[in-house]
Amino acid sequence: MRTETFDNEGELCMRSLADGSLLVSVIFPTCLSSTCSKAVEATCSVELDGERIVIKSHGSAEHGGDVCTADCGALRAECTSTALEPGKYGVVHGDASYEVMLPAAASISLTEDANWSRCPG
Repeated sequence: MRTETFDNEGELCMRSLADGSLLVSVIFPTCLSSTCSKAVEATCSVELDGERIVIKSHGSAEHGGDVCTADCGALRAECTSTALEPGKYGVVHGDASYEVMLPAAASISLTEDANWSRCPG
């Protein structure tokens, strides 16, 4: 078995909820084969630090086997913030930083690769 570990990396998907909170999904940069991979851990947290939203995440998966299917499942963690006032916020996740306007009418994808998004609609 080979273990992959991720700390504060991956794509962020954010969606404003009706109560003013923010639903955050972290999609870690790995593919899980349904026959050879197992999600071990996937966690995240959201903290408000002034006008910055700080997201921390950790994920790990085990991979092993001789003949693996080519399907590519996501290793994903979800967390929710407290209610946030409308406005512009900086978002920090590991070494990456972004700016967002909240509330957001649709899902926001934050990734360093604009061609790669696994966020829902």
